[in-house]
Amino acid sequence: MSFSFRVSKVIGIGPKIGGEAPSPGIGGGRGIVTSGGGVSGKLEATAKRKYSLTLIAGAINLFNIVNLAPPNGTLLSPLFGRSQSLATGAYANPLPGNRYIFTSAIFSF
Repeated sequence: MSFSFRVSKVIGIGPKIGGEAPSPGIGGGRGIVTSGGGVSGKLEATAKRKYSLTLIAGAINLFNIVNLAPPNGTLLSPLFGRSQSLATGAYANPLPGNRYIFTSAIFSF
């Protein structure tokens, strides 16, 4: 078992370009009500900017659950029934160690 996740946030930087994008409306887009007591007007995040900065954070195997390979099947071995390596394939982490936490930033222009 492996639990991985990734979150990101895009931040518009610089002058607005073109016209503003249409507001998502009631119950659309981001799930924010844009009329009738909710957030009024167009959302600032919908306006396109000349530059953008994307911040990303994530983790692979967040809870650090060790996925072991099948156990040793040699009957005369003192290690019979014990796993001697980590799993390979779909549940294997291609990086050293089990838990991997990463961050990145992307500047687009």
